[in-house]
Amino acid sequence: MLFTRISNTHPCTPPHKHPPTLPGGLPPDEVVEYDDDLILQDMQRCIETYHDDSKYSMLRMGLAPCAPFNVTNNLMVKAAALARSYNKVGERV
Repeated sequence: MLFTRISNTHPCTPPHKHPPTLPGGLPPDEVVEYDDDLILQDMQRCIETYHDDSKYSMLRMGLAPCAPFNVTNNLMVKAAALARSYNKVGERV
């Protein structure tokens, strides 16, 4: 499960992942997803369901981590590639 948060006026779907051997963190462990593919699929689902790239839209998605210490570099690279594959995802306009 991913947490959706509001960043300025645009919602973000941040990946929240930490190694299974490292308990704790801000969210409860039972809501943290550890599988990169499932995280990316959920990000894609959120973009396809909620993102509106029309002019003056107030519902543009962005992909961002909750914090840099709870996401892997590999997941961030894949999330950036996913965002670039959609029109205006994560862009400031």
